[in-house]
Amino acid sequence: MHQILNLIFYLSTNNLDIIFFIYGLAFFVMGISILIVPKKESTFKLSSILWPLAWFGLIHGLNEWLDMWEMIKYKGDLINAVRLLFLITSFIFLFEFGRNLLRESLFKKPSTLGRKISASLFWWISPVIAILILSMTFFPYPNFWTSCAILARYSLGFPGALLAGFGFFSYYRGEESLKNLNVKKYFYLAGTSFIIYGILSGLVVPKGNFFPSNVINNDSFLLNIHIPVQFFRALCAVIIALSVSCIIKIFNWEASQKLKNALVTDELTGIFNRSGFLTLAEQQLKIANRANRRMLLMFADLDGMKWINDNLGHKEGDLALIDTAKILKNTFRESEIIGRIGGDEFAVLAVETDDTNTEILYQRLQKSIDEHNATANRRFTISMSIGMSSYNPLVPCSLEELLSRADNFMYENKKRKKICKI
Repeated sequence: MHQILNLIFYLSTNNLDIIFFIYGLAFFVMGISILIVPKKESTFKLSSILWPLAWFGLIHGLNEWLDMWEMIKYKGDLINAVRLLFLITSFIFLFEFGRNLLRESLFKKPSTLGRKISASLFWWISPVIAILILSMTFFPYPNFWTSCAILARYSLGFPGALLAGFGFFSYYRGEESLKNLNVKKYFYLAGTSFIIYGILSGLVVPKGNFFPSNVINNDSFLLNIHIPVQFFRALCAVIIALSVSCIIKIFNWEASQKLKNALVTDELTGIFNRSGFLTLAEQQLKIANRANRRMLLMFADLDGMKWINDNLGHKEGDLALIDTAKILKNTFRESEIIGRIGGDEFAVLAVETDDTNTEILYQRLQKSIDEHNATANRRFTISMSIGMSSYNPLVPCSLEELLSRADNFMYENKKRKKICKI
């Protein structure tokens, strides 16, 4: 272990420019990654909070590269002024990110006092602190560039990093939709790294002529730890960048889920389309065979659809289809599969609990139809022709056969039924 520490000391002290390059690169790549990841129309609140973190990464990365440039080639007041501006700006964005993240997780209701107070922090505290720090440049005193940088780290960098760190912890605990995505370790790793980074970057500062910078500073850290603090800051930056890059994959996952849902969902009614219904029904059929469970398939055809389209228009016809889907969703449980498998044809696959279930479902469905027609205030009334077929795992059959039987029963029902005149 002692040899490893000696090696780290040698490499870090003799290659500090490389450390600054890696340090800046990690944050810069993190910022680019956040900006380019698809977040549009995301349901995660994190999508609207991440932009300050992206700008922190970009600007702070540039600031570290300026440190590297100053070390290897150029020194002077111009680069000091630019570095200070970048440092303050980046920490303002970090402060804003941490504030927003913590606000979303702790104060979810817009009317809460805490949320209203936190909403004003960025617009008042951060700019006031920044102005105070910049105003110091107008007063001549020794090491004022260093003093300004120290104050920026104390007043913006340290609290901003802490807000971000605790914000990551709190946001994960408050976002139920993240619990099944296996991203807990990345949120906690990012939170922990930000807190450590806040201490190393916000409290361990260049040596100044006032307390506590004259006691806790880069020189004293090197003297006691024997490794430059920049090494540990760069390590935190790399861990933060990797953690955030894993966290923002939730947006790619969300986009892929939306695409999958679009492929199996009927755009008009919001229920499964034919492909989605058949895929899920096949899966349920296999489960029924293994569990020796009976199933019931209902086939429904919307009566008078042609008349509605011809006499009232296709817009009214679309409303009839939407209403039919709503009636079916209100009638059946969420666990049962409901799909639109044709133009005006619908199917439902449900668990059959007893022999009287068919009649019970008929009555329940008709009651839903009657209630809808009584309150919908449409220019048409909803009427359906129904056919049902039962699946017995002791006498298995294919899904196509089950659908065919239900379709035949529906057709016989339609022939006997007087079509509603609207």
